[in-house]
Amino acid sequence: MPKTRKQKEKIIKELEKTLTKAKIVLFTDHYGLSANELNELRSKLRENNCKYQVIKKTLLCKVVNDNLKQKVEELQGGLGLVFGLEDEIVPVKIASKFAKEKQNFKVLGGIWGNEYLGEQDAADLAKLPSKQELTALFV
Repeated sequence: MPKTRKQKEKIIKELEKTLTKAKIVLFTDHYGLSANELNELRSKLRENNCKYQVIKKTLLCKVVNDNLKQKVEELQGGLGLVFGLEDEIVPVKIASKFAKEKQNFKVLGGIWGNEYLGEQDAADLAKLPSKQELTALFV
């Protein structure tokens, strides 16, 4: 059943709040995954103070600025968003590891600050150590 206008407005307001809080946002293609597999990903992300949300591209385009709107419209597949609320690297690592385990899950890119990250940029970020790992190395 389609969402009403009020439901869509509520989703857009919540998405705006989450985007302003998030340190990094990843775009993912989850098309072909089962609900149990997505719940598995959500629980892994929740453990690390991250969030996963499935969203329509049209609603996301209403929230992002004009520079990112074109990039979002070009994305293919079922769009899911991974929000990193405390750390920039941990959500990328979790999503990349999940993508290696599940063939139908792909990291398509993301937003870090106001900059668009391509698929390769996200893969490069996944290789970096997290803040906790860097702190442990420093000590």
